[in-house]
Amino acid sequence: MATTIVGVGDVKAVKAWATTLAVDVKKKMKWANRKWIGTDPNAIIHEKTQLESDPGDRVSFDLLMSFRGDVIEGDDVAEGREEDMQFYTDEVRIDQVRKPGSAGGRMSRKRQVHDLRKLNKELIGKFLAEWSDQAIFAYLSGGLGINQDFKFRRAFAGNPFQAPDAAHQMFGGSATSIATITTADGLTKQVFERVGARARMMNAIDLNTPQINPVTVEGEERYLSIINPWQETGMRQQTGEGGWLEMTRALATAVGNKSDFVRGGTGMINGIVIHTDASIIRYNNFGAGANLPGARALFLGAQAGAIAYGTTTKQRYFWNEELRDFGNKVAMAAGAIVGIKKTRFNDRDFGVISIDTYAVPVN
Repeated sequence: MATTIVGVGDVKAVKAWATTLAVDVKKKMKWANRKWIGTDPNAIIHEKTQLESDPGDRVSFDLLMSFRGDVIEGDDVAEGREEDMQFYTDEVRIDQVRKPGSAGGRMSRKRQVHDLRKLNKELIGKFLAEWSDQAIFAYLSGGLGINQDFKFRRAFAGNPFQAPDAAHQMFGGSATSIATITTADGLTKQVFERVGARARMMNAIDLNTPQINPVTVEGEERYLSIINPWQETGMRQQTGEGGWLEMTRALATAVGNKSDFVRGGTGMINGIVIHTDASIIRYNNFGAGANLPGARALFLGAQAGAIAYGTTTKQRYFWNEELRDFGNKVAMAAGAIVGIKKTRFNDRDFGVISIDTYAVPVN
């Protein structure tokens, strides 16, 4: 009886594995499976699709500012007093990233009860998902910290990190800068009240600073905040009116609490859905002595960041494998053509406020 065999390196196997890898990576990515990434302008990370079919290595996108001038009353002459449209522009560049792996030689595979080729695919998929998530955290934060588990370790050559501008950086307690943070300046309910007010008043107090727009979750306006587990631990110790228990109750009874956007959240205050994640950027140089542990929580609105791919949705990730050493060893690699960055117009962050606070490690 004839048997169809699809071996290592067969074009059918490569294409099939590339497709399943794309699905697996998306499922493993926290940003993707929580619906924080999408082509909808309502998404936290806006997916740019222009390069999926068009040539090029960058996508430019514009922000159209509102008119500012006064109206013309009565029969006053309007001719010659037309207001020009004002655009601000940003761009995200893409590049190829790859992660190689090895399934070893024939004897290594023979000695193992495990399918080393399959395990390599799973490891590479997990690696790329974590790498992508961590890249988003780093770009939104404006740089890397001391997170030892990070697989994302450097900015894309064309998309440098951009530190928060003054209007989009806030601090815990009474601190006004990283150097003035003390052990009393942790993350609190009052900090969230302040950051929410600043976001809503951003454009009202400075016409050159774009408004941070909320996202719509089942008809309700919501902002997203992601905090570090140590910041969460500090907040859990806040009791009484407006304490942590009240925030968890607010989330449990909120409209949209079953949506993917909110799923896994730990609390809500004033329309701000709070999530906790260990990939929030951490530091060890806060305070006057530059020796205090700290973390940079993120407050996020619509289109806070941008991501672009150079391939179509179904083939977002590619897979390649080949035999080496006269067919003895199986080598493989997977990757993508991708670019990630924080959205920024007119030298100002667009949809993100960083919140730097003292964050004591919990032993």
